[in-house]
Amino acid sequence: MKGSIALTTVIVISSLLLFSGITLILTSIDLAFATKDYNGLTLAKIRASSCFEESLLNIKNTPTFTGTGTITATDGSCTYTVSNESVTIKSILITSTFGEFAYSETKRLDTSFTPYKVL
Repeated sequence: MKGSIALTTVIVISSLLLFSGITLILTSIDLAFATKDYNGLTLAKIRASSCFEESLLNIKNTPTFTGTGTITATDGSCTYTVSNESVTIKSILITSTFGEFAYSETKRLDTSFTPYKVL
């Protein structure tokens, strides 16, 4: 009788520990994927910020600048397109990639201010 109670207890506790371990492993795997996605998107946003800075430099050096530019790297690229909305407002479309992650945004710039004002 004592042996069967001990054996049942060991089986139940082992099952609970095994279930807890599997749950912990699956949670860790999900967290790793979520972290990878977050980091990839963050790096794509950082690259987009660099592209925006490059477009600002072109506009500063040539106030009438319109056109496109690209920054390439081994793990992706960034492209910006500057167009005029009005005499003093420029629209900047930025598209950035980092590996499999892509990010795109449009910024508006008022060049009547010194320094320029991002709207």
